[in-house]
Amino acid sequence: MADFTITCTSPSKTFNLAGLQISHIFISNESLRRRFRHELEAVGYGEPNAMAEVAAKAAYSEGEPWLTELLAYLEENLRRTRAFLAENLPQVKLIEPEGTYLLWLDCRGTGLSPEEQDEAIVQRGRIWLDEWPVPGPFWKRA
Repeated sequence: MADFTITCTSPSKTFNLAGLQISHIFISNESLRRRFRHELEAVGYGEPNAMAEVAAKAAYSEGEPWLTELLAYLEENLRRTRAFLAENLPQVKLIEPEGTYLLWLDCRGTGLSPEEQDEAIVQRGRIWLDEWPVPGPFWKRA
């Protein structure tokens, strides 16, 4: 497996460091690694900035207490959402998260048309929605 596997990791989402643009790429196969580095150099992608390196090191070496609190907080949000839906909106189904902190709701069981769902969520719930798929090129949208 190591001969054709590239493993990519990053502290970006876990430790909220996305703006620092740092990741780690592990390539065991030397030939594949050389080709990968060549492509990186060709597009002008070099080493991460010093701030990103310090932040990643701090996150990995000292961030466990913060991460433990974050995971508990997210688990509580998930528990509350399940309870709220069961009590108030049983026709809306929570799609159980797998590897993300985002919660997706399946509203097809409401019997509302997409337009009626939009009205209920945006106007009554006062929650902003992005239309998906996005209609047309972004530069043509107002």
